[in-house]
This record gives sequence, structure tokens and C-alpha cells, in this order.
Amino acid sequence: MNDTRLLDAVDALSKRHDEMVHDGDRYRNVKQDALLGQIRDAMYGDLGRTSSGRSSGADRSILVLEAFSLYEDITGRVEGWHRKLTGERKRATAEETLRAWYRAFNAGENTPDRVEHAVLELTRFADRIRQFFDAPRTKEIIGACPVEECGYEYSINGEGITSTALYAVYREGDEPYVECRRCGAVWSGNSTLLQLGRYLGATVNEDELRELGVALEAQADQERVHH
Repeated sequence: MNDTRLLDAVDALSKRHDEMVHDGDRYRNVKQDALLGQIRDAMYGDLGRTSSGRSSGADRSILVLEAFSLYEDITGRVEGWHRKLTGERKRATAEETLRAWYRAFNAGENTPDRVEHAVLELTRFADRIRQFFDAPRTKEIIGACPVEECGYEYSINGEGITSTALYAVYREGDEPYVECRRCGAVWSGNSTLLQLGRYLGATVNEDELRELGVALEAQADQERVHH
């Protein structure tokens, strides 16, 4: 049995590998450490993010707990596969255990369905780790919701925690948007977000919009053309 997709997934999880990452307006190929190693490091507080993307102490504690739960879930499944297939105990690291499982699996006779299931499971593991490190960031937006039927500035959730009604969601490479927690209205796109910023006045400045990825210069150029 030889399935490149399966080996690719195993490599991504267990060894340093090449991976396409978004860099501004393009993708480039970079070396990445083993995903299992990355999430293991995150269990001890090394979240592998830029300083601007780091969270508060309380948020970091939550993220460390999430990393631990994710690592335990994935490695527990891998160890179970390895033990069931080989009858042996786990290896010194999760990476070694996964590669030992792969060698035994690859040496056996497997149906296409079994191979496909393994590919899907390992790909899902890798995606879960990537999503942990690439979760979208949020930013509280001060100001009343412009929807006439709403108009709220703050929102209280089921646990009694108060936050702004409006908040922005953004992630590198994706289009940012603003949503209202009270009425569910959503604003997206450069022009719409600029109009929202102007409506809210001084509470949202250009630096904040740039942080969200709003292309102010491009929008200004378009406005000069139309005027």
C-alpha cells in the first residue's frame, strides 16, 4: 500500500515539513515544525504567535487548556491505533508513535476504504491543530449599533458578562467583518466598513481599521476617481 496523501498527513504531524502559508496577497512555501510538536509546546504556554497576536493572561490560560485537550485527544487516538495494530506500547514521543503506526499500516494489506478513512482522520487532526494557531482574532468596537431597530452599545451574555454590542472578526488572508451581538447584523467589505467607521465617528479610527485589514488607501483612490 502506498498513498501519498497518507504519508503527507503523517509527515505534517510528525516531522519538519514544507507547507504553503498566506503571506500578504500571496502564498509561499515555508518550513514548518511537526504539528504535534507545535501543539505540545503550546501546552506550556508557547503559542507560537506574534506579539501582537498574544492574548491576555486569562485568555492564555484558556488557550493552554485547549492545547492540552487537543493534544491529549489526538495523541490518545494515535496511541490506540498503534497499540491495536502492533500490540506494542507507545514510543517515546507522539511523533515516533505515529510513524511506527504508519510503517506497520503501510506494510499491511489495506482496502481502499480503510486507507481513505486513515487519510481523513489524520488530515482532520492536522487541520484541528492548524485552526488552533490560526483562530480568528476579535476586537471590541465601541459605539451603538446603527440598525435602527437595535441601537444597542453593549450586550450581556447568558453568564452575565457585559461586552460591546459591535465586534470585529479578522484573520490574515480573510475578509474582516463586524457583527452585532444583539441583532446579528453583519458589515463586511472595505466600503461598508469605512462607512460604519464614519458613522461611529472617533470611536473607530483609521489605525484600527487598518489593523482589521481594511484597505483604506485603495478605497480613497476609488473615491477620488468617482468624485
